[in-house]
This record gives sequence, structure tokens and C-alpha cells, in this order.
Amino acid sequence: MTWTDPFSDSRSRLALLSQSADSWALFLDIDGTLLDIAERPELVQVPPALIGDLERVSASLGGALALVSGRAIKWIDHAFHPLRLPVGGQQGSEIRLVKDGPVLTSAVVNLDGVRARLRPLDGVDGIEIEDKGLAIAVHYRQAHDRAASAKARIASVLARLEAGIEAIPGRLVYEIKPRAVSKGTAIARLADSPAFSRRIPVFFGDDHTDEYGFREVLARGGIAVQVGPAQAPPGCLWIESPSETRRWLAGLFAHATESAGA
Repeated sequence: MTWTDPFSDSRSRLALLSQSADSWALFLDIDGTLLDIAERPELVQVPPALIGDLERVSASLGGALALVSGRAIKWIDHAFHPLRLPVGGQQGSEIRLVKDGPVLTSAVVNLDGVRARLRPLDGVDGIEIEDKGLAIAVHYRQAHDRAASAKARIASVLARLEAGIEAIPGRLVYEIKPRAVSKGTAIARLADSPAFSRRIPVFFGDDHTDEYGFREVLARGGIAVQVGPAQAPPGCLWIESPSETRRWLAGLFAHATESAGA
């Protein structure tokens, strides 16, 4: 059986999480999974209620909740302030294994050659370069009716990369990162750390770069959840949008807050 179920069945399976908090570890992608995609990366909005829900769920899971994203950890900490959760950033190039802990660098490659080749594309045909330091995202969300042309232009520039560097196509974006790391390697490191170990991993993601994470949690006997319009890969559950992810989180362990208040 493959879990490419309709949302209602996926939701019923995920409802099991609230019944066994000691057994699960939760990993969440950000853009397209927790937050709605915006036309420009800097325009995404973090609903205030989401921060409180993440804090509550993290506490209910004994700290076994992490964000795993292409975003830099510095950006994540600012966007989700005052939370400083365990996190894998820049496609696994940097990681924080414990809440409020130090940020560790997982892999470094020299991206200067890629930067030089991409520079003439910035601002052309709706293309936007997001240089995060250890990884680079090349967005073409603003290309609109020129998306195919923009994608072809980017792909041509990225056709031959230096050893140790790869470009992963996503939803209106190319993610350029070290080959040695991915969201899967970030989840693996987090899953083996004390707060997450001996728990069943659950990962929500929406894009091609999240498939590394899906494979990692499924290999560990966990649950992978595809969010959004793309078809769920084999073995994955599916829910329809970031708003559904947020709604699910809002209800998860809500009884813990009510019991504390009582």
C-alpha cells in the first residue's frame, strides 16, 4: 500500500500524533508548507498565532520539533521571533541541534563562480537571486507568462557546476547547494540528537528539495506528508495547503493548554 491518500484519510492518520506525544518527532519545512508562498521571498507572512502553536506543540513533544528549510537560520530566527527552535537551514548547510543552541556549519563549498555566472540574470525576466551565504536560491516567481523562458535561461547558466555543487529545481526556483547536504541529512542529524532520538519522525514538505527529507523519514519508519498542489510521492500522505498545515498544528495538543489552564 502507498499512502497517497485523500486529505481526509491523511488527517485521520495524523490525528494519531496527538494521542502519543512521547513517540513522535516533528520536522516542518517553511515556505509552501507552514507559510503561503509569496511573489517575493521577503514578502511571506508569519501569522502570529502560528508562533504560539509551534511553541505549544514543541513543549508537548518534549522539544522534538524542528524547522527544516532552504532559508538561512538567521532569517528563520527573525521571522519566528522569539522562538529559537532546533533547525536545519540553507538546505542542510547549517544546523542547530537544540533550542537556543549554537548554529553549526555542515558543509561549505565555494559558490563564487556560480555567483559570477548568475549575476547578469538578476532582475531579468522576473528572475531574482537570493544569496543566503552557504546556498543560493534563484527565483522566477515574478516571471508570470515568461516562466518557461526564465527557467530555460537559469537552467542554461547552471548546466555545468563545479564539483561538489548541485542545483535542484523546485516550484519556480532553483536551489544551489553543496552536494554533501540536503534536508534529508539535516533531518538525520536532528533525528539522532537526544531530544529526537528513539521517536518516530514525521516530516511535512512541499517541494522537490523536501523529497530528500521524505526518503529519510520513510527509511526510519516515519510519516512523510506532501503539502500543496504537487502529487504526493509514493509512500507519502497529502494535505492540500499551508493553511491546512497551520489548522492541523492549531488543533494538535490543544487539550494540553486547556488542561494547564484548568
